[in-house]
Amino acid sequence: MQQGKVKVQAFHGNEVAEEAMQFVCWAYQNIHRLIIAYRTDIASDPNLSSLLSAPLGLEITSPTRDNNDEAVLCEVASTAIYWIDRMAQTMQFHPELDVSLKTASEGWAPTWREMKDSEGIRLFVQMLISLTG
Repeated sequence: MQQGKVKVQAFHGNEVAEEAMQFVCWAYQNIHRLIIAYRTDIASDPNLSSLLSAPLGLEITSPTRDNNDEAVLCEVASTAIYWIDRMAQTMQFHPELDVSLKTASEGWAPTWREMKDSEGIRLFVQMLISLTG
C-alpha cells in the first residue's frame, strides 16, 4: 500500500452510472421546488407529509479507478446526500474483491496475509468495530 493512498474495490463493473446520479439529483431538486411551493398542503396531508423530509440533492464524491489511477472502473463508488439540516455519506464496496475485481467464486482464493492486507476487508472490519463501539 502506498502512503496516503487507499484502494477499496467498488463494483464488479460500472453498475451505477454518473448519468443516473445526475437524474436523481435533478429529481430531488424538482421535488424540493414543489414541496416549497405547496408545503402547507403537503404538511396537512398525512399521505404526503413524509415528502417534507426528502433530500435536496446528491453528489458523487469518488469513483473507483484501476491500479494506475487512470481508468474509471466504477463512476459512483461513494456519494453525499444532502438535506436542509444534514448530510449523509454513502459508499459501495465489495471487500471480497481483489484488485483484479475477481471474487472467490471466480478464482480469487486469498491467503490469510492477503485478506489481512486487503484495504477493503480492513475497512469492513473497522466499520463493524465502530458499529459495536
